[in-house]
Amino acid sequence: MAVKYVSRCFVIRNGTKLENIKSYKPGEQTYRNEVDLMSGSGSVDVAAKYKFSFDYAIPKVNPKTDWSDVEDDTFIIEYEGGHRVTYSGVDCLSVGEASFDGQAESVMTISFIAKSKDEG
Repeated sequence: MAVKYVSRCFVIRNGTKLENIKSYKPGEQTYRNEVDLMSGSGSVDVAAKYKFSFDYAIPKVNPKTDWSDVEDDTFIIEYEGGHRVTYSGVDCLSVGEASFDGQAESVMTISFIAKSKDEG
């Protein structure tokens, strides 16, 4: 039976494949914002924001990873089947708190913003 859906992808930072990535979440795309007008409401175009995040599984060996050095980096998300999304000018926005449940691996969510996004 042929696989119909993408079930995983790989994250590459500046040419190096990142290990310990549990999941990738592309950010919501906003093209316009709603504005209030005297005659009702309307919308206004906004500059595109390219956000994404991923859940990082914390390794047992050398668990301290400094994400604050992610500045003007390039991230490539490569899906099964060859589809690629390239984010350029990437900066780290935030690193969430780690979650520990005693069952699965401990993860933290890391959020990013990029200057440009190219799909191909």
